[in-house]
Amino acid sequence: MILRLFCVIDYLRLTLVYFRLFNTIFFIYILASSFNQSYESLINLVPYLVILVYPTLFFFLYSLFNKNLRLEWFNLLISYLFNKVFILLSNIVIFTVMLVNIGNANWSSSISEMKEVIVVN
Repeated sequence: MILRLFCVIDYLRLTLVYFRLFNTIFFIYILASSFNQSYESLINLVPYLVILVYPTLFFFLYSLFNKNLRLEWFNLLISYLFNKVFILLSNIVIFTVMLVNIGNANWSSSISEMKEVIVVN
């Protein structure tokens, strides 16, 4: 029973991938469509930017003071940017393939069959 509960929670978490994509696109659309190029509108965006950037900024500031992380600071920055760009796209592809094959009980699917599913979708 506990395992089924955790499976349902994991399934719901993965389902939110599409919601996060829509929410991000909708936020950018609303921001671009209602943005006035005035000083007041820029000031109104500051609290949102602080909330969004605070954890990342705190980590990178901490990494400047930590000797082990300071040596890898540039690699951390590049990895962070790479992760932000590609994680959303890979989550959508992986979850879409999972949804397409959710009723497929064939455990002996080959890699070429899975590639065909990815290319077709």
